[in-house]
Amino acid sequence: MKTLLIKVPYMQIFEAMQKTAARYFPLGLGYISSYMKSKGHDVLIVDPEMQGITESDLHEIIKQENPGIVGLSSVTPNFSLACKMAKKIKSISGAVVVYGGIHASTFAERIIEHHPEFDIVVYGEGEETMSELASMIENNKFSHDKLKSIKGLCYRDNGTVYKTAVRPFIEDVDSLPFPDRDSIGLDVYKATGHIGVSSKVANVLTSRGCPARCTFCESFLTMGYKFRAHSADYVLAEIRNLKERYGVEQIVFNDDTFTINYDRVKTICERLIHDNYNIKWFCFARVNTIRDEEMLRLMKASGCVQINFGVETGDETIMKSIKKGITLDQARKAFQLTHKVGIKTSAGFIFGFPGETKDSIERTINFATELNPDVALFNVLVPFPGTETFQHYPQLHNEIDNPGFWESFKTASAGGDPVIELPGLTKEELKMAIVRANRRYYIRLGYLVRQLARIRSYYELKSNFIGALELLQKNIKSFSKKI
Repeated sequence: MKTLLIKVPYMQIFEAMQKTAARYFPLGLGYISSYMKSKGHDVLIVDPEMQGITESDLHEIIKQENPGIVGLSSVTPNFSLACKMAKKIKSISGAVVVYGGIHASTFAERIIEHHPEFDIVVYGEGEETMSELASMIENNKFSHDKLKSIKGLCYRDNGTVYKTAVRPFIEDVDSLPFPDRDSIGLDVYKATGHIGVSSKVANVLTSRGCPARCTFCESFLTMGYKFRAHSADYVLAEIRNLKERYGVEQIVFNDDTFTINYDRVKTICERLIHDNYNIKWFCFARVNTIRDEEMLRLMKASGCVQINFGVETGDETIMKSIKKGITLDQARKAFQLTHKVGIKTSAGFIFGFPGETKDSIERTINFATELNPDVALFNVLVPFPGTETFQHYPQLHNEIDNPGFWESFKTASAGGDPVIELPGLTKEELKMAIVRANRRYYIRLGYLVRQLARIRSYYELKSNFIGALELLQKNIKSFSKKI
C-alpha cells in the first residue's frame, strides 16, 4: 500500500516577497517518510509547488499511485487550501485523508468536527502515529474502533469526535533515520535571500523542543518544550551525507535555538573544522545563549556565516510581558560580540504586542538601529492559534472554524496586513510602522556601504539585490495604499 505525503502549497502567502522567500525541503514530511520506510512502508513525498506539479498533474499522480493514505501538511495561513485539496482528493480517491502539522495540532477536534474532508487529524509528532496507521490499513484491520489504540490522532465515528491519548515525544531522536530527501531531491530548494551564499543548500533540524515560553510562539504544539537534541555524531553524519549525495555547500539549521547546549555546539564546530567539512552554515539563536567570544570564534571558524536572533522589542516592559526571557543588555552584548568576530547577524522585531504604543514602537526602531544587524526584519504580531497571545484576543475565536479566516494570519514580511489593532494603534498605523522602520533602518549611508563591502560572491550580490528591490517595492505599495 502506498502512502502519499503532500506539502500544501504556500508560496502565495508571501505575495510580493516570493522571490526572496525561503524554499526549504519539508523536513516534517521527510522524517515521517524515512521512519515509515524503515518500518517497511511504501511512501512518496510530493511538494507540488516546488516540483512544478500542477493541480491536474497531482490528481493524475493520485490516480496512478492509488494510495491507501494521503497525508496533507500545512501551516495556518494555507489551511483553506488544505481543505480544498482534501475535498478534491476524496472525490477522486478512496484513500484515507489525513491532516497534520502545527495547525492540525492546535485544532484537532474542531477540524474533525467541522471538516469532513479530513478523515483523521494527527497531532504532535507524526512519525510513529503515521506508521502505526499505515500498518493498520495495510493489514486490513482499519476500523474506527481500532483507531482508539493509536495515540496522537483524532477522528469521527457516526458523528462523534474522538481524540486518542497524547503520544509521548520521541526522546531518542538519534533513533530516527535521516529525512527522506530522495523523493524530491534538493535542486528545487533555496535559502532565504538574505542568508543565501550558495544555490546548493539544505535545511537540517538538529534538535526538537524549545524550553522558552514566549507568548507568541506556537512551535511547542508539535515539538514540546523539552530540548531533545541529535548527538554531534548524528548531525555530522547527516551533513556528510548531504555533501556527498547532493553536493550541498550551505546548511540552514532550522532549530528554534541551535545554541542552547554549549558543549554540543562546541563539539559540532570542532568536528566540522577538524574533518574539513568546508561547509557554510546559518542558525537561529537566543541572545542569552551566546556565552562568550570564544564560542563565536569557534562557530565562525567552522563555517557559520550568519546568526538570526529573535530580539522582538526594544521596550523592557513589553519584553517581560511576552515572556521572552532575555534583556536588552543581553541583546547588546550578543550583537557586540557577534559583530566583533565577523559573523553576520539578522534580527527579528515585532510591533503590536499587547501594551504596544507609538512610543514603544519608536524605542524598538531605535534599538534596532543601535544593535545594527546586517538584516533587520520588522513584522506586525500575528496571534497564531494555540499561543498565549491568541487567547488574549477572544474576538478572534468566533471565526476559527472558517478556513478563509486563517488566510490573513501571515507576517508583514510575507505580505500580510495586521490581524489585530490595539488601543491607540490602528491596523493602518501598525502597518505604516513597518514602512517607517524599514525606511529609517535601511536608508543609511553607513549601513549600505557596510553591506556592499561584505558581499563575497555573485550569488550573494544577486540575492541581496533582489531582496532589497522587493523590500522597496513592498514599502512603496504600502505607502501608496495609505495615500
